[in-house]
Amino acid sequence: MTPIRALREAEGKLRRAVRQGGGAETGRLLLDWRRRLDDALTALPLADPRASALLSDAETLVRWARQALRINRAHLSARAARLAPNALRYGSLPAPVRHTWELDA
Repeated sequence: MTPIRALREAEGKLRRAVRQGGGAETGRLLLDWRRRLDDALTALPLADPRASALLSDAETLVRWARQALRINRAHLSARAARLAPNALRYGSLPAPVRHTWELDA
């Protein structure tokens, strides 16, 4: 597999993870994509126009991912704010007394 093809494959995986809301795997995929970008750029001659196109695509991808993740975080925050009043009602109930030897690890 060529470095550029591997980069495009990693980019597709990263885009899918971001569209699904981010998560723990997104960070790993971002690092993999970055490594693949470095490999693809290293494989190209410096004057190759594909190198500048790869960098432009990379900048576009990073901006899109950052915006999508911020939007997702804002939606989750708004959801949590709507749920919080309901959760506060349950906070007024006394917690059952449990001894430390009764707690599950």
